[in-house]
Formats: sequence, C-alpha cells, structure tokens
Amino acid sequence: MKLFATSDLHGKINGLDPQRADLVLIAGDIAPIQSLDAFGICRQAEWVSDCFCAWCRKYPDVQFRFIPGNHDWFATDRNLLSEIHWPDNARMLVDEVDEVCGLKLYGTPWVPYINGYWAFET
Repeated sequence: MKLFATSDLHGKINGLDPQRADLVLIAGDIAPIQSLDAFGICRQAEWVSDCFCAWCRKYPDVQFRFIPGNHDWFATDRNLLSEIHWPDNARMLVDEVDEVCGLKLYGTPWVPYINGYWAFET
C-alpha cells in the first residue's frame, strides 16, 4: 500500500497529485481560514464541498481520509456537514474507526486547550 500523508493544507491543494497513492491521510487543518465568524465558517464548508470534494473526485482510485484540525470550524457544525456531498472515496473521521485495504485507522480531532478560540479544544 502506498500512503500519502500530510497536514495543515489550509486550502492549498493545487499542485498536490496523489495519483500514485492508494490512501491519502490528511491530519488536520484542511480548509482555508479567512475569518471565524459565521460567514467565514460557511465559506470553509463551501470550499470543502466545492474544491476539496472535486479534487478527491479527480482521483477515483485513491481513498481519502482526513481528520479535521483546530482551524476546521466547519467540521463542528452538523448543519454545514450535512450539506457537503462527499465523494465515495473520501471520508472525514471524528472519533471513529475506518478500514481501508485492511489498514485500520482511527481519527480524532481533539487538541489540548489552547485559548478557547479554536475548534476541537478540550
């Protein structure tokens, strides 16, 4: 199995070409961050739905798994998440196990308390 692992993309997926990978693991901070108000968080969800999901669809033979990070506020809003049309080859892991090609993965986004400002702080 060929893995492609990265984190802290903050929306910068242009130029990433995982076509030779079997599994892409993204460990947090996938979406761009412009502002942390409701509008900015909606824009994150739109970017995930429009850009990230389209990028995953360009590689139908590659599996994508990602764990949201402390900048991924969209992932804390169930209403926004329900509007994202995930491709069959992509899945967000929040406190759950998944299996890809016999490899068991567990994804959890929680981070230690920083300042009460970020997503997924405990």
